[in-house]
Amino acid sequence: MSDVPFRYRAVDRAGVASVGVIEAASEIAAMRLLTGRGLLVTSIDIVPRRRFGPSAASPLETSRFAHQLAVLVSAGVPLSRALGSIADSAEPGRLRDALASAAESVTAGETLADSLGRNSAVFGEIFVKTIAAAEKSGNLVKALEFLAETLERQDETRQALRSATVYPACVIVVLALALIVLTVGVMPRFGAMFKARNIEVPMLTAVLVAVGNSVRGSWWLWMAGCGGVAMVLHQCWKRGLVLPVIHAILLRLSPLRVIMLGTATARFCRILGLCLTSGLNLLEALDLAGGASALKAVQDDAQRIARQVRAGGRIGAVLPQCPSFSPLARQMLISGEEAAQLSKMCQLIADEQEREATRLAKRLSTVIEPFLIVLITGVVLIVALAVLLPMWNSAKLVGM
Repeated sequence: MSDVPFRYRAVDRAGVASVGVIEAASEIAAMRLLTGRGLLVTSIDIVPRRRFGPSAASPLETSRFAHQLAVLVSAGVPLSRALGSIADSAEPGRLRDALASAAESVTAGETLADSLGRNSAVFGEIFVKTIAAAEKSGNLVKALEFLAETLERQDETRQALRSATVYPACVIVVLALALIVLTVGVMPRFGAMFKARNIEVPMLTAVLVAVGNSVRGSWWLWMAGCGGVAMVLHQCWKRGLVLPVIHAILLRLSPLRVIMLGTATARFCRILGLCLTSGLNLLEALDLAGGASALKAVQDDAQRIARQVRAGGRIGAVLPQCPSFSPLARQMLISGEEAAQLSKMCQLIADEQEREATRLAKRLSTVIEPFLIVLITGVVLIVALAVLLPMWNSAKLVGM
């Protein structure tokens, strides 16, 4: 039987109350574990699991936690008390439960990294491994501050890119809905009217009317087909087959290629610099940074660099074979390696790439607006012609 989480309240031998989450096979097993830690349990309840599994905390939430913990630890507050204080002030949810559980584990003598690692789905693998390396090197406060800044900048970049794409996405969705309504709700009525008056319709009108009648008459079949396609796409997405295809298509478009590669390279460099600053070795840092980039082209280049380092070579020797990195990023990485300032140079590269990607995204949004206007005009023109052409032909016949 797999372990399930239990939320408990307890007091220790000194009468100090504590709240936390513990995982055990049953409620009795959880009670035994807590009793073995010298706690008297006053209440214990099972924590209902989310239907779709645990969800990670948002970058902003994790950034706020890292910053608060850095402040408290630098002020001399014991780690367990600092975690408990942050958990008490956090919003109810999975992050709060994870922090309460971590506070209990630290009190029991575990390291911070091991305590957070029990909820790695909430904090993320990179966060946990960075904390582990920082604890070993004695740079915990510095690593926490660096993590907070990194996560905050990543969230700012994500929000900027999202805001630049919201308008085009909304326009496309509304346009698609309008086209569906016109095709399914309007065109069949005009088709019936033309048929009743024996008006010959052109191919465009006949196609739209046929599609509309098909959807109205066999809507259940269309729904089943769309549901089947959605299920297949969902399974392919879970297996990681959809995203590489989407990336490959988008990377063929020059403006999107620059934005996507810039964003992925910035994420790679920022995580690489963060891991190196925290004390991780270069190979492990490359592995984590490559996985965090979320773009196959950058991941392939990260693996290429890792193979070079593993063979005893220098990063600069293999960078010319890494097309996902811009010439500026390659030169800065080479300079950082030569000056033994690779982590610092990675942060400078990330700042530059994020700034450039955000600027291009805003420009692209402005350029797309005329294209969207043309697209809307074209759709309206097609529907208008499908309705007006039969009437026009009918009027010409009457005039003759």
